[in-house]
This record gives sequence, C-alpha cells and structure tokens, in this order.
Amino acid sequence: MTDEELRRLPALLTVPEAGQVLGIGRTVAYQLVRRGEWPTPIIRVGAQIRIPRAPLLDLVGVSTAAPVAPPTRQPSGTIRPQAEHGKGNDGGHHVQEMLLP
Repeated sequence: MTDEELRRLPALLTVPEAGQVLGIGRTVAYQLVRRGEWPTPIIRVGAQIRIPRAPLLDLVGVSTAAPVAPPTRQPSGTIRPQAEHGKGNDGGHHVQEMLLP
C-alpha cells in the first residue's frame, strides 16, 4: 500500500485490514490480538474488534497528516511589458543613442 492509500483508510480498521498494513495475514493478525501481542491499541465493541488507524500508521512510520505541497513562488513585483524597439523622438534608435556619443 502506498502512503496515500494508507491515509485514505477508515479511522477504525478490521483486524484483517490492519494486518494488511503490517504485511501479515489474517490468521496471524487474529492470533496476535488474541494473545494480547498486537502492537497498537485495540477497540472491542461486543464481539467486534477494531484497530484505530492513527497509531497503526505511526507504528509503520506514515504521517497521518496530508503531505504539504511546496509553496508556490509569488512574483516579487509587477511585470512591465518591454518597450517597443524602434526609433526615438529624434528619429534615432534608442540603443544607438545610448551606446554612441
């Protein structure tokens, strides 16, 4: 499972789903729960067993926060259109007027 897929899991997982996160099979996952060796907190509701996603993701080193995109660079000032190249008021080219005496 990718980090993004792990973050999209429901808040409470079944034992087989939690086993998939750890890369173990259903039988081994239930055995760990039964023996009290499951590595994260367990919620029991009647006969059902649920495993909270957040501590499980912490265990495997996946942050529960969504990844933050790098900040976009804002322009530092307004962009002015370049002046049209052509002749100045006196008929000469601007560049030539600046370079030649």
